[in-house]
Amino acid sequence: AISGACASRRWISGRVYPGVFLICVRQQGTDRDQAWLDFFVGHEATHLLQLQLGGAARSELGQETKLRFEGPVWLYEGIAQAFGNRVAVDTPDWDFRIVNYRRLDNQFPDLSELERASALDRRQPDVYRAGSVGASDLVDLYGYQSITRFYENLGFGLSWEESFIEAFGVSPETFYYHYQNVDRFDDAGNPLTGPLSVLVE
Repeated sequence: AISGACASRRWISGRVYPGVFLICVRQQGTDRDQAWLDFFVGHEATHLLQLQLGGAARSELGQETKLRFEGPVWLYEGIAQAFGNRVAVDTPDWDFRIVNYRRLDNQFPDLSELERASALDRRQPDVYRAGSVGASDLVDLYGYQSITRFYENLGFGLSWEESFIEAFGVSPETFYYHYQNVDRFDDAGNPLTGPLSVLVE
């Protein structure tokens, strides 16, 4: 499997395997390229941590097993996006949330529809963009340590829903309601900057 890791035609790609992640670079040179490389290192290193804590790093796992070990795919990819951006560009996490508001055209998908790994095949842009927004919300509200605790809980054998409640103190359904209903824009329709403070009741 590792021998085919760099088969992608993209100029940069990455894969995670048990205990190691690979970054494949075909060309590099500009400052933008360096920023992308920094982002990919942060993104794939986050996946390695997630899978090490959760107890699995095998791409051939079935849908239910992946959900058990990795949690919902929107969070799995979203937190890797958020931390990758944090590594590449030293700005607040909410900066990247606002970027994804524009990419989503301010239409926020239902996160409950982006839980299974199959969503990556059917709705990949939504997984990454909505996942980045949801993950940044969680980081604002609970910090990166709570994200780490979520994956530790998976490694101890809790279901992903139980892990979510223990790590963040709310159910996935409560958080999904917050995600859809929190104030994200001012009266003029401009994105609100700064961290979130409380969940929507």
